[in-house]
Amino acid sequence: MKPLAGYSHQIHIGSGSFSRVFRARQEKLDRDVVLKTVGVSRKSTAGTVMREARMIAAVQHPSVPAVYDVVRNGRQVVIVMEWIRGIPLSHIGRYLDDEVQYRTIATWIVTAVAHLHAAGIAHRDLKPENVIVSPDRGVVLVDFGFSVPAHRVGRQGSKIQGTPAYMAPELWSGEANVDVKRADCYALGMLLRTLPGVQDDVLIERLVQTDPQLRPSDAIAFEKEWMRSHEGAEPLTLRRDIAAAAAHHTASVLVFGVKELRSLHRMREAYELLTEALAAWPDSPEGLELLQNVFSTPIREPGLGRLLIRLAAGVVLLCLVGTAFLAGRQSLRQRPVNAGVVDETAMMQLGRVSTEEGGMLPVSRNESAAMKEIGGARRLDGVVSVKVPQREGVLLIDGEKTEVKNAPWYTTTLRAGTHRIEWHDTARHRIGGETVEVLPFATMRLSFERFSHD
Repeated sequence: MKPLAGYSHQIHIGSGSFSRVFRARQEKLDRDVVLKTVGVSRKSTAGTVMREARMIAAVQHPSVPAVYDVVRNGRQVVIVMEWIRGIPLSHIGRYLDDEVQYRTIATWIVTAVAHLHAAGIAHRDLKPENVIVSPDRGVVLVDFGFSVPAHRVGRQGSKIQGTPAYMAPELWSGEANVDVKRADCYALGMLLRTLPGVQDDVLIERLVQTDPQLRPSDAIAFEKEWMRSHEGAEPLTLRRDIAAAAAHHTASVLVFGVKELRSLHRMREAYELLTEALAAWPDSPEGLELLQNVFSTPIREPGLGRLLIRLAAGVVLLCLVGTAFLAGRQSLRQRPVNAGVVDETAMMQLGRVSTEEGGMLPVSRNESAAMKEIGGARRLDGVVSVKVPQREGVLLIDGEKTEVKNAPWYTTTLRAGTHRIEWHDTARHRIGGETVEVLPFATMRLSFERFSHD
């Protein structure tokens, strides 16, 4: 993202279907905000973003983030929104395991969607990643990029929008008219099915009916039924548990941002972000490691001499890259091509990936096959190989647990985007974790050996 004037400490925290999301500090008012950036190539796209911002801003309710501004930033439109301190529902499984707590969270979700429908908006992309659980606000819904007025019952366009696992059947069948509120009810039912303690509730079956006419007319009507069947006081400890989970999650996001700012040589901003992360979670292993190994000496801003040296080094590097590129093109022109034959060695060279130390590692045959499989399915996935410190333990990927036995490496494919990967030993003690950005059709190597206690 091109730096937005007046906003410092900009770090990438997530991505949507057509947008990227950053957390930043608004310098004028000294507050933390979220910057949702959407690339625009046509006026119609900019108008769509403006309508989204106006729609969110019109809802005055704790379940929807406040909108502060909409600004143009080069070829992007940026929505400046409230920063919610919480944890995505997709990540909360690693912190909570009490079914009573999940039933309360389910009630919060039902109420949030009902308030959205009452405000005249259909979300159209309800899923765990778009639900933030906050100790102060309960549940907050985010990412309104596909939202429309809730009274709309109109003809489907040529594009199918949404997340497949949560989309109502009528969105796929090509029906002439779709009731967006009933489609939201279907997504709400699929969302509630992911929560322990409520996934078998008979009321949820009404939400996920294939025939939209058999579903509730909207979330407002469903909320009344839900409340009659789910009475009871909220557990007093739930908000405290969520507060602890949100602190850990926030610290992990900020530490990842520290590394991002450090790579850009914005050391003072990185240090300030690190202090915020440690204030949220004083025992953060990654935060303490950065504090000890990176920020143990005073920060010195680069002087003019050092800047000139860096500039000269950059010019030399650019010249070397250009020379290598031209030499490579000349070599390709002179090399005969045998049609129909794949040079496996060349393919393996193309598949080499960078390590954290700056070296290069070849892609294994299994990973190469996985990449071919992804390409055949035309999915925007990437291959992730994780080297674990012990041969046995539990690997958590976005809260999903996988038992690892007698294998120093674990390889899987993940959807392109931001993912949280953690390693726990056989006693279920957290050894270490990383928040990583998986790129489409790319291979990533991740090692947790440095966290080993051996």
